[in-house]
Amino acid sequence: MGIKVNLKNVRIAWFYGFEKAKAKNDGEKDAYRVEILVDKDDHKNIAKLDEAALAVMTEALKSEKAAEKWLKRESGLDGNISKDCAIKDGDERDTEDENYEHKIWIRAKSYKQPRILTSEGEETRDGEEDLEGNDLEGKVPYGGCFANVSIELWGQNNDTGKGLRCNWLGVKFVEDGEAFGGGGGSTERANDDDLDDDDEDDAPRRGKSKPKPSRRSR
Repeated sequence: MGIKVNLKNVRIAWFYGFEKAKAKNDGEKDAYRVEILVDKDDHKNIAKLDEAALAVMTEALKSEKAAEKWLKRESGLDGNISKDCAIKDGDERDTEDENYEHKIWIRAKSYKQPRILTSEGEETRDGEEDLEGNDLEGKVPYGGCFANVSIELWGQNNDTGKGLRCNWLGVKFVEDGEAFGGGGGSTERANDDDLDDDDEDDAPRRGKSKPKPSRRSR
């Protein structure tokens, strides 16, 4: 079972929220996709990610020690980035990019359109109108902006392999940033509380229960 993590005021890299990104590999499906960048000095958001990642991988691998070892190896913390880990060290990318330097880099996707909110809290599916067909007053998320993002982490350990996966639930515009570009799962979507600016009672959670605190530190 996955754990929801609500990240506050993080940078959006590549953003495909209004239309699905085309699958790059055989066997994959088109999906809504987003890349999220979290500064390594952003201890609050990093702690949420660490806690949830360790919890879901401990459940998947049946051992906290094995989960810690797998996460360190696959996330790039020892210099190797794996496609099977949704959370990666941006400093270890094969292609250098100053936008990823000193950042934790998260890839999330959803086959169902995530919830997308403007800076004014209007929900939109196309970036032009709200759900009632009214013109938007607030700013919409885009690649390069800062946003509140709701994701769901889950651990995989089956015949097809092991992995830390990330479902994209929702996003809300917070403030402008230099544009990246990019195009305009889980059955769950983000709600208003997931995407607001209040950090109160915002620990990662599995349903209504909170995961056990982890001892992992980055």
